[in-house]
Amino acid sequence: MFTTLIVEDNESFRNALLAFLKNRFPSMQFETASDAPEAMERMAATRPRLIFMDIHLPGTNGLLLTRRIRDRCRSTVIVMMSHSDASEYRRAAFLHGADYFYSKDGLVIEDLLALVEKVVAAPDGAFRAVHGQARQPGGEGLPGWTPGGRIPDRFLQR
Repeated sequence: MFTTLIVEDNESFRNALLAFLKNRFPSMQFETASDAPEAMERMAATRPRLIFMDIHLPGTNGLLLTRRIRDRCRSTVIVMMSHSDASEYRRAAFLHGADYFYSKDGLVIEDLLALVEKVVAAPDGAFRAVHGQARQPGGEGLPGWTPGGRIPDRFLQR
């Protein structure tokens, strides 16, 4: 069964996204988590093919959690979400292993649902290998970061 994990500490946004997804994909299994420990428990139990990840989480932020998940599961499609649409956030998300980035403030739900449809239609892992990697920038232009360097602390700390 296709499983989607929503990692979001804002209960209202988490429930709204869950409702939209359940309405469009009634046969999909859904799991939710509000922080990193809960997300890792859900990951171990369900092995989701798709994750919606908030960039700002209590404790471990979404960037570090994405990196941890990506180290353990290369085929899962990870969609990072944030209220900020700053290019630095986008680049940091991609550098940490996210496949896609959406701003919550400018979110067009139909675009997000179309992405989910494409992920669901692809064989396990194939969508990320073909589509996700093509969306990742090389890291150029990230303030304070050089290839082979470390990510600036402001992107790693809450």
